[in-house]
Amino acid sequence: IELIDTLFILLRNGKLLTLHWIHHCLTLCYSWYVFSDIPATARWMVGMNFIAHSLMYTYYALKAMRISIPLVIIIEYKNTGIPCDASKSVVTSGLALYTLFLLMFTNFFINSYLRKQKHNFDDYVEIMHQKWHYSVYISIGYIILIPILKQWMKYRGKPYNLRTLLTFWNSFLAVFSIIGVIRCLPEFAYILSTKGFTASFCQSDYYKDLRLNWWYLFFVWSKVIELIDTLFILLRNGKLLTLHWIHHVLTLCYSWYVFGDVPATARWMVGMNFIAHSLMYTYYALKAMRISIPLVIIIEYKNTGIPCDASLSVVTSGLALYTLFLLMFTNFFINSYLRKQKHNI
Repeated sequence: IELIDTLFILLRNGKLLTLHWIHHCLTLCYSWYVFSDIPATARWMVGMNFIAHSLMYTYYALKAMRISIPLVIIIEYKNTGIPCDASKSVVTSGLALYTLFLLMFTNFFINSYLRKQKHNFDDYVEIMHQKWHYSVYISIGYIILIPILKQWMKYRGKPYNLRTLLTFWNSFLAVFSIIGVIRCLPEFAYILSTKGFTASFCQSDYYKDLRLNWWYLFFVWSKVIELIDTLFILLRNGKLLTLHWIHHVLTLCYSWYVFGDVPATARWMVGMNFIAHSLMYTYYALKAMRISIPLVIIIEYKNTGIPCDASLSVVTSGLALYTLFLLMFTNFFINSYLRKQKHNI
């Protein structure tokens, strides 16, 4: 039935993408081929396809009615090598098919949306500069939600078993942070080696690289996503440290506040945070999988008073924030690891 989509494109003299007809043909043939095999992997294909198409056709219907809405992009599929209810031919052809779809949809997205758009990053900087106070509203809602969830879990009594979900969550943040390190660290290392230590926090050269700008923007928005860490702690009846929620709130507000200022010091904050989180979330992911590894502790930040590309308010608030973090993390480390150990001299 969905082949009729092509008819509408052709009758309206639209551009028929190779991606379009190949996707229709391969999905049709593959779905008919695997149906008789009744593979367990079918639930993934059917579920994701229905979800993607419910969003996609809703978008196209609204677009046909000249109603403008944001575009929704959906990428699909993952599998493992664990033996299961699916023949080798079904799994192999399925992996090949979805790998092909991933490559074709990625190429389509890049050519259709990224390369054709004129990215004026100043617009995003100005928006964040004007709207940074939204981070305060998010933080207030976050703080209000904490005692509500605590009360709910006290009423429920039994903690939720979220080990599997926690593994995926920490793995996602670990991969995101590692990619952030790969993307941002080379520029950091380059300016240190070519222009010196002072230039690393006094020259906003990173602003000239659009790729870095996007990752700095991803970093800022990731501080909102990371608030979900607290949800996992509370729903599992874990001990919520004051350090935890204060660190989340202050990092969120500070990163949103300074982004519009485009300070040179941002490369220190972003670089160190990505490195620390790539290690930390990897550790938590492995811990959720019951894999025992040594604990990694990371402490952050230093600055000087040399005039540079950072306003006085950004430098002052940054020093205050990281001084507070240093004191809180030091106190946490002493109480959690040093005082609990019995030293036999």
